[in-house]
Amino acid sequence: MRQRWSVAMVVALSVVAALLAQTPKPTFEVVSVKRNISGRVGHSMGPRPGGAYEAGNAPISVLIEFAYEVSPYLLVGGRDWLQTSRFDIAARAGRDAPITEMKVMMQALLEDRFKLVVHREQREMSHFALVKARGDGRLGPDLKRVADSCEAARSPDPRANPSSEKPWQTLAANGRSCGAPISAIADLASRVLETPVVDKTGLDGGWDYSLRFSSTLGQSFGSLTAVASDPDMISFSTALEDRLGLKLEATRGPVDVLVIDSVQPPTEN
Repeated sequence: MRQRWSVAMVVALSVVAALLAQTPKPTFEVVSVKRNISGRVGHSMGPRPGGAYEAGNAPISVLIEFAYEVSPYLLVGGRDWLQTSRFDIAARAGRDAPITEMKVMMQALLEDRFKLVVHREQREMSHFALVKARGDGRLGPDLKRVADSCEAARSPDPRANPSSEKPWQTLAANGRSCGAPISAIADLASRVLETPVVDKTGLDGGWDYSLRFSSTLGQSFGSLTAVASDPDMISFSTALEDRLGLKLEATRGPVDVLVIDSVQPPTEN
């Protein structure tokens, strides 16, 4: 009897999984994709009021990173044109939609117009682990837990920060307390260091944080601010440990990556 029940459960779960796999993703009602040949540097992208999402002069690689919530250093495969070719994209859902649903809509857009096929897997590679810096577990003065997480929240006015693809990068624009997951710090650190960084802190929930450090990059990463080659500013790793109570440890092991199986230049309109 127990064996029959186990077999029945496996069959039932397989049927449920198949049905879920067949459930269509939500899509934008109207989509415009045009190649941008202006040659200008930089891009903008982000949600707009009324369930719209716009990207200007954007490489497709950054849209994939947004849609699948993956760091550029954990995106594997693809062609060079994903970084070099630029596009203007205007998409409208026809209704208000949370940022989490917009990401799924962007996946559907990429699958339809760029014939994108991806899968997730683990690969053995060198990377940094973001961990607590202090043995007693105390955190730094500039890392504070907040009651609400921005993971499910939308910016009160997305136009305030059109280049941001993550809602927590516009912090408390209307006085609300709204924090990022610690994984956002790992993601931003990977961009600063240009290498994979994985969150191993064990900290959940939403957090407010700010950090200033010296860097030859001289640019802002959300609420991490890099000041170009300022001798009075501390290094990124020092600021991370002193102000946030976190540090980076070099390691090697399995890392979750997103693999691009196939992708094609888009049909434009």
